[in-house]
Amino acid sequence: MSSLVVGDRRMEKYIQRWLKKGLIDSTTSQKLIEDMESERVRILKLRFNIFVYTLAAICIGIGVFGFVSANTWILKLFSQKPIIRVISLFGISILSLVSGNILAYKKGNFPRFGRSLIFLSSILFGTSYALIWKTYHIKQHYDVMMFLWLFTILPIAYKFQNRIVNRLSILVFLCGCGFVFSSHKMWSCLNFICPILVGSFLFTIGNASKQYEEFFTDYKSTGFALIFFALLGMSISVLKILSLNTFMYVIFMLLICCHLGTYKKQLDIFKKRERLLLSLILLMVIGMSAFSKLPTIVVVCIANALIIAILWTGFKEGYEKKSQNLIGIMNTCTMLYLSINYSYWLFDRLRVWVFFLIGGGILLIIGVFLEKVRKNATFKETDI
Repeated sequence: MSSLVVGDRRMEKYIQRWLKKGLIDSTTSQKLIEDMESERVRILKLRFNIFVYTLAAICIGIGVFGFVSANTWILKLFSQKPIIRVISLFGISILSLVSGNILAYKKGNFPRFGRSLIFLSSILFGTSYALIWKTYHIKQHYDVMMFLWLFTILPIAYKFQNRIVNRLSILVFLCGCGFVFSSHKMWSCLNFICPILVGSFLFTIGNASKQYEEFFTDYKSTGFALIFFALLGMSISVLKILSLNTFMYVIFMLLICCHLGTYKKQLDIFKKRERLLLSLILLMVIGMSAFSKLPTIVVVCIANALIIAILWTGFKEGYEKKSQNLIGIMNTCTMLYLSINYSYWLFDRLRVWVFFLIGGGILLIIGVFLEKVRKNATFKETDI
């Protein structure tokens, strides 16, 4: 509610500014304000509608739970025949999916409710697989369970172009990869390499096609986060790393070939930098594995250099393409990088008051620098 009010007030200031500059007339300004008010009312109604759906789901859930509790024969039936529980849950999942498709797309009379049912079915499919693992006491191969869930909901995401389901599939994929690495006891030795491998894979998929642009943006964002945090960890600490096996070497080389193979002339300079940076990161991982006795300080310096290169590339692209979202992300990553490194290297070496005094001074310098850069940017707020 508060964000809507703040946005409306800011937009009204813009409209008044345009009116004073003669960019619009009084009739147009009045129409814009009326449309803005009607949109605000529509959003408030939508939020109330979502609240009603959520409350209805909770009430139905409580009612079903109470009905089952009151009828003990249902509980006995489920406990005696576990397969009935599994079939029932799968049946509910399919029913939710079919109902959501009818309401959101075939009839289209309740699109939001229908899409909510589709998302609910995606969660229920995962619950069904978990129930199978629990019912039949499968204590291993949780990675298989996660990938079964992934391959079940991926077609749903692309069929209905449901971005929330796609984000759920990314989360399931990451959990599946985590189970794979932990089951092979690789995480303790490759704790920084695993996120780089998975992040590079997601980033490669994100560059694959423009047909589902929102989906591939999520892939690239997740891949970037994994790579950045892995490099951030390497910039302050490097644990012992075992040599990569042949299979992982092949995967890394294939990813490098994918990025260098798409290094074409028709790509803009930013995408070329993007692919080149990712290739360098992958080559760094291969080099760390090949030279496992490499001094820690060398690896730390390389990781810091790559983070600085990533931040510089992101800021340059953000300001040249006038993308305030990208600039905001880079600002957050920069503050995170500086704060973690500053705290790690200096907190135990300085007195507490000196630590905070120097830290505050550094933050002031950064703030002044960012304000200066913002004033020199071509998309100033006063020019709107």
